[in-house]
Amino acid sequence: MSGRSRRAVLRGMVTLGGIGLDACSGARFGIAQEVQHASCDATAVTVRGDVPSLAALAARQGRWFGCSVKDPLFTDAPFQQLVIDQCNLLVCTYSMKWRHLEHEPGQFDFRPSDRYIDFAERHGMQFRGHTLVWDRALPYWLGEELERTGFAAVERHVREVARHYAGRLQSWDVVNEAVWPADGRDDRLKANVFLQALGPSYIEAAFFAAREADPAALLYYNSNPAPYGRPGDREHFEGVIALLERLKGRDVPVHGLGLQGHLVAALDDQFDEQILVWFFEQATALGLHVMITELDVTDKGMSADVALRDQRVAATYRRFLEVALAFPAVKGVLTWGLSDRYTGLNRWPREDGWAVRGLPYDHCLQPKLAREEIANAFLAHDPDRA
Repeated sequence: MSGRSRRAVLRGMVTLGGIGLDACSGARFGIAQEVQHASCDATAVTVRGDVPSLAALAARQGRWFGCSVKDPLFTDAPFQQLVIDQCNLLVCTYSMKWRHLEHEPGQFDFRPSDRYIDFAERHGMQFRGHTLVWDRALPYWLGEELERTGFAAVERHVREVARHYAGRLQSWDVVNEAVWPADGRDDRLKANVFLQALGPSYIEAAFFAAREADPAALLYYNSNPAPYGRPGDREHFEGVIALLERLKGRDVPVHGLGLQGHLVAALDDQFDEQILVWFFEQATALGLHVMITELDVTDKGMSADVALRDQRVAATYRRFLEVALAFPAVKGVLTWGLSDRYTGLNRWPREDGWAVRGLPYDHCLQPKLAREEIANAFLAHDPDRA
């Protein structure tokens, strides 16, 4: 390998099918930190056979462990086996969002998302739907359709999608990320296309339509604040609880609260355990199920040293989950991806060009310290150890 191409690899700039290649966890920092895709892509190496899977650890306490999945689930056999081995709950990263299902008004194509549900059922897994109403990943025609038909556009989409999967999904993220205090509204709702066209009651309409179409599914509001002391973080958490209180007060069929948990290892010193505890206490008091729905950890802003990054990322997972899993209302944990081979974190790249190492398994599908600390967080609440 030439010096130039070697440096390109070491800088994490080589890609394969659009996926950034980063060093495997066993490599040392420095010139020896090479991408070993030639030797690791062919087989998946998981934890020892005598070590329980993350799904098994969660199930011992009546909880779920899973991850988001996208198309490589069907093309990468070793990765597929890793998902089968470690998960009992799955969610689509993008295939069930509005733009991907309803290409034209009233014209639905469920084939891309059907295969994920079929896969989960074949392997004895549960599935979450994500997401029915969100102000992103929308079809080009929706703004005009909302102006023309009002609530009918939202209710049609929610009913048709939820009805198609009725009886097959454990739960739905019915409304996603509808709170955004920075928009300056007294109710702290996000000034998105739905709010502007329909007013705040679009949220209620979506939940009622989902219940009508699939009475058995648990219906969640999915939230995206992160537990840090940054300006606006606390107001965001408070806005989510205020929204849920309003919905419950109006007998809207909301059963659960999803907390995404996109964490930042470099902000560990700002981790606000107090607001996180308060958030789970409030959800519990409202009688809601809670799911950690999109958990990952970015190592942006940290040294390039792999060992240090992996230690800090693992500690961030453990600290967050020790708070979350102390609450019986928290029914499960889904990481936003399972392996750095297919991470979305590199959409927000490190300034030094290295690939982010933010998921439980590395590019070579080897377990990292993050996987160990997620397991330890579940073990800390294992009834067999009480």
